[in-house]
Amino acid sequence: MSKEYADYFSSLRNYRDTNNQLSTKLQEGIEIGEKRGEKRGKIEIARGMKQDSISLKNIAKYTGLTIKEIESIVTKTCNDK
Repeated sequence: MSKEYADYFSSLRNYRDTNNQLSTKLQEGIEIGEKRGEKRGKIEIARGMKQDSISLKNIAKYTGLTIKEIESIVTKTCNDK
């Protein structure tokens, strides 16, 4: 095998490795963004439920948030007004 041929395949291997790494990181970034979006949605739902005087226990049950998280959201919402 000539040096040029070996260099070509080495370059091709490096390209594929880099491409795979970027694809993996992109997918991880998408998953992180989706999780953040889901969490924000749950927080907005919890705020609305609390404004409608729904109990913390029920808010936790339907949103999957902990009672501490909900209390924090309620406290933050009250402080923002």
